[in-house]
Amino acid sequence: MQDSSSVSEPAAGSLTQQAVALGRAQQSDDRARSRRTRWTEIVLIGPTGEVVCDHCYLADRSFRRLRGLIGWKSLAATEGMLLRPSSSIHTALMRFPIDVVFLDERLSVLAIVPRLRPWRIAWKRRAHAVLELPAGRCEQVDVHPGDTLAWGWV
Repeated sequence: MQDSSSVSEPAAGSLTQQAVALGRAQQSDDRARSRRTRWTEIVLIGPTGEVVCDHCYLADRSFRRLRGLIGWKSLAATEGMLLRPSSSIHTALMRFPIDVVFLDERLSVLAIVPRLRPWRIAWKRRAHAVLELPAGRCEQVDVHPGDTLAWGWV
């Protein structure tokens, strides 16, 4: 039997503060998730059949292309954004680096800019769409110029 004087319990205030912080983090995640559900999502498959992006948000309207990933805190490993039509992007006001994949009308990879940092621009002549992925994703799924991607609806 333990002596009650040797057992220490955390102060009630610290538990309350932890609960409040956890609740705020959960609310922030829920808000981000609900905002992202308003987007049209597609799945992008690589040339070897591997999923390149299973939650690819489609930015096919001018305001969505202009805003892009501005204000997003991060991208999950299998998230991305497909901007079309577009042949250039900027990372002004972004908080994280991204892999940029320039695609033609048939979703063939024209060029890749790996790990593009915030406050940069990138473009490719004759590109019809731009795929923004988390930094390092192209290397993970082995996507290279000349590969052709396939897509489907979620």
